[in-house]
Amino acid sequence: MSGNTGTLGFARSSQRQPTLAKFHINFRYRDRDSTNDQGIDLPNLAAAVDVAVQSVIELVDEAIKHGGGAIPDAMIVTDEDGKTLATISILDVLRKRRREV
Repeated sequence: MSGNTGTLGFARSSQRQPTLAKFHINFRYRDRDSTNDQGIDLPNLAAAVDVAVQSVIELVDEAIKHGGGAIPDAMIVTDEDGKTLATISILDVLRKRRREV
């Protein structure tokens, strides 16, 4: 074999893997914040916002199915250092979802 090979002789991809960053998706309730200490590795802030929006939609759907439950007022996306990168209103998510239906 010639060219770029790995340790087992298999050809390595010349394409670079996307760089991932750690994002934390937190929920704000009226009187408290629920923080995510573990975080999630994603390629960019837009992907983190998409995950946050999908998470809150699932949370609201579950609350409706089970007749109640705490629904956050907002989602806060932070970086590894805890710096707020985006704040997403639950009302805005629900209004947008309603228009799309």
